[in-house]
Amino acid sequence: MKNIIAIVLLILPFTLFCQESFENGILDRLSGLKVEDKSHFNLGEYTIFTDEVKWEFTSRNIKKLKKKYKVKKVKEEASTYNIPHNNKIITKIFPLKNGNKEITTLYFIESGASEIDIFGFYSINFRDSTEEQNFIKLYLENKIPESIFMEYSVSKVDFAGRELELNNSCRWMNVNSVQCPYFGQMNWSLHQNLENAKKQTKIQYEITKGKGVVELISKEDVPIIFEGKETIAKRTKYKAKIPKLLMGGSNELIIYYVSEEIRGRYISCVLSHYTSDKMTENGVPALLEKVMKLKK
Repeated sequence: MKNIIAIVLLILPFTLFCQESFENGILDRLSGLKVEDKSHFNLGEYTIFTDEVKWEFTSRNIKKLKKKYKVKKVKEEASTYNIPHNNKIITKIFPLKNGNKEITTLYFIESGASEIDIFGFYSINFRDSTEEQNFIKLYLENKIPESIFMEYSVSKVDFAGRELELNNSCRWMNVNSVQCPYFGQMNWSLHQNLENAKKQTKIQYEITKGKGVVELISKEDVPIIFEGKETIAKRTKYKAKIPKLLMGGSNELIIYYVSEEIRGRYISCVLSHYTSDKMTENGVPALLEKVMKLKK
């Protein structure tokens, strides 16, 4: 039950692996994870998935795909000449609390005589069609390197250009989202600029606060050392509306929201732990200690 709550709170939206230079381009910011032969990606504000079906590109089949991906009531349908294949672009906008909007954009692209490639872009309050189509171009031209994909044995993680070594109990919850039971959880994204990174952590805070499964107990800005850099994090405390007995431990969750420039990278990062998790002398559990400590 505790793992379910952590996933609900932190599975947003989306790792750089040893590239020679960092220019904040798409491949600099892109991370991937393969699940059952399907590729999932994190790109700044976007969570992206890819899929394919062995169907002809017809109006009837596009209608079936819309039903499959639950986009019957859409905001916009279009196509673009920027993609040199028959294509359909479908955008759905769903209002959330606090004025936020969940935006889902699907690209259905003809690939060969009887195949349709599917690209799904999920974000909150963000849409950049140029970024989407540049990603698709790289994908279709097989220019996305295998090095951006995370390994399933979560023994090491490239965190904004620095390799972290983890223990064998850790596991991927999503792209750029790792959990180590009793030692904390964190997710992160790399952005084009610091303003976008700050917007992302603000959105994650608002989304978490709006979840009906938790109650916000407190919030404050606290000084921390993040990747060796002094900065300010928003620290919140939530209480899950589930008895401790069913949680198997504490039902109180601490979450830190951080946005910073680290090694030329603009990162948004959310780090969390239960109050029953084992703390280090730096005031946070072992996973969080890999990248941050409380400033005394």
